[in-house]
Amino acid sequence: MFSANSRRRPGNFGPVAHEYEKYRSQYPRQIGTDVVDAASIRAPARVLEIGSGTGRATRLFTGRGFDITCLEPVPDMFEVARAQRGGRRGSL
Repeated sequence: MFSANSRRRPGNFGPVAHEYEKYRSQYPRQIGTDVVDAASIRAPARVLEIGSGTGRATRLFTGRGFDITCLEPVPDMFEVARAQRGGRRGSL
């Protein structure tokens, strides 16, 4: 059973969220194209991303004009994503 304190969850990147964002490799842009094509969606469609982490994949889609709503259960990852969001459309 998980603790209510996200810092105690096994496999949780929360305590190193800033390092995760800094050192995690970027997704290739082609992945965004492949997902959009496979899902047959077009901007400005609304998309729900569950487990958005620091927003790396999110940025692939907001940059294409999609309106993304992100759900991220780890507060530290959420805060990094919010800081990276800039003026992009969507909700965190």
